[in-house]
Amino acid sequence: TATMMTTPWGFILGAVAAVTAAYVLFSEEAKEASATQKMLSEVTVEANKSIASEKAELEALVKIAGNEKIAKEDRLKAIKKLNEIIPDYIGQLTLENLKTFEGTKILKQYTAELYANARAKAVQSRFDKLSEEKVAVESKSAGEYRKEQTFGFLASKEFDSFKTQADFEKYVAKKFKHLDQKEQKEIVNKFIQSSGMEDKIRMLNDLDAQMKALEPEILQNKIKDLQGENN
Repeated sequence: TATMMTTPWGFILGAVAAVTAAYVLFSEEAKEASATQKMLSEVTVEANKSIASEKAELEALVKIAGNEKIAKEDRLKAIKKLNEIIPDYIGQLTLENLKTFEGTKILKQYTAELYANARAKAVQSRFDKLSEEKVAVESKSAGEYRKEQTFGFLASKEFDSFKTQADFEKYVAKKFKHLDQKEQKEIVNKFIQSSGMEDKIRMLNDLDAQMKALEPEILQNKIKDLQGENN
C-alpha cells in the first residue's frame, strides 16, 4: 500500500521486488540469447556438414594436381576435374597457376561460395522449421501448458481455452471493471502465470528471438537471388 511504502521496511520490500523482477527479466533474456546462439552454431555445423564431401573431394584433387611425384597425366586429369567442378566465372586452374596467388584465389573463392550457398540453405531450412514450430505453439491453448495448481481461484480451468494474452486482458477487464489498469494488469499476470500461458509466451518469445537472428541473412540471400535474376 501507499502507507507501507513510506516506511523503511516498505522501501526495502519494494526495492527487493524491483530487483527480483529485474533478475527474472535478465534471466529470461539470457536464456533466449543462449538458445539463439546455440541455434546459430547448429546452422553453421549443418552448413559445414552438407559440403564436407565436396570439400574433401576438392582437397584430394588439389593434392594430386600439386604433387610432382605423381604422373603428369594423372595430375592433368585432376586439374580437368577441378575445372569441371569450379564455375568458369571464378577462373580456370592449370598445373602452372595451382600454387600461385591466382590459383589460391580461385580455390578460396569457390570454397567461400560453396559454404555461402550451403549456409543459405541451412538458414532457410531452420527458419522454415522455426516458423512451423511457432504456428504449432500459437495454435495451442493455455490448458495444454497448464500444470496442476493448488492455490484457490488461480487454479481455475476457466482459462484452459485461452490462446493469447489478449484473452486474459479481456476476461479481467470484464470481471474486474472496478479495478484500475495497474491492478488489472497485476491480475492478468497472475492468471497467466498460473494457467500455463506463461510457458507458451516464453516459448513464443524464444522462437521469435531465433527467427529474428536469422532474418538479416534471409533478406541478404533474397537480395542476392534477385540480383542474380537480373544478370
